[in-house]
Amino acid sequence: MSKLRLEVIHRGRTVSVVEPDGDVVHIGRAREDEPRADANRIALDDVELLPDHARILMRDEIAFVEDPRGEGGVVLRRGQERRVVPAGAPMALAASDVVEIGTRTQDGVPVEVRVHLDADPEAPRVFEMRPIAKLVGGNAVAAKGDPVLRTLCELQRAIDAADELAAVLEAVADAALVLVPRATHATLVLREELGKGPEESPLVPVLTRVRGDGGTGTTPTTPVRVARSVFRKVVRERAAVLVADAATGELASESLQGASIQSTIGVPLWQKETIIGVLQIDNRAAPAMFTSADVDAA
Repeated sequence: MSKLRLEVIHRGRTVSVVEPDGDVVHIGRAREDEPRADANRIALDDVELLPDHARILMRDEIAFVEDPRGEGGVVLRRGQERRVVPAGAPMALAASDVVEIGTRTQDGVPVEVRVHLDADPEAPRVFEMRPIAKLVGGNAVAAKGDPVLRTLCELQRAIDAADELAAVLEAVADAALVLVPRATHATLVLREELGKGPEESPLVPVLTRVRGDGGTGTTPTTPVRVARSVFRKVVRERAAVLVADAATGELASESLQGASIQSTIGVPLWQKETIIGVLQIDNRAAPAMFTSADVDAA
């Protein structure tokens, strides 16, 4: 397996190097509320770009470039060959490819994205996997006064009171931090477009909550990296995954080490037979912090 890095060159100057966390990177004109690039969004202050001009997709460990609308010109350059990317028809990327975005003039194109694929070994040796079939239905209902039951009731009330999706997601992540008391981070990764088929819509980290001083969930004050290897493993195996020691286990990789993840649990979120997302629960302080009981609780 290779780790994807994207070197972004704007008007002849390298402005960022992006290592995607999710399965899609949006590239386009910056909005007022996003002055900088992050792992899943490359936003550039350039009037020649469309808001969502191009996308880099990860599917089955292969990177693709996509022109979502076909309005502004996206070109794949490989050596001396230049090929226009058709609207809605992703083209596979290889190491050293260059994606040209925008109208070419004598000065070149507004944006070039250079593709780097670095070795990122991932020899799976997870501590435990729990197939979806064994997760459906769960254990017997908790006894009256049980903290798990109380947390689930509070979560249901929070969802009922929420008037927007962001509040629902926060309630779910915060409940995960309560149910798994040794967790330091809870991240929700969702399909970008739920109307599409499960293999057509990429996975994107949409929210991370961290354990605050009082033990309750709070919004992180700095960007939080997410290891793509964990939630992709969950989707690929259609199972909950427990990694007790991320530094030496089966999912050991630069993405896990870069995110400072020591122990992690990935739990699939599904709708009928379709996985619509993953709840990833991490401890970023110490290894061997989670057990099978934490998988049941999550």
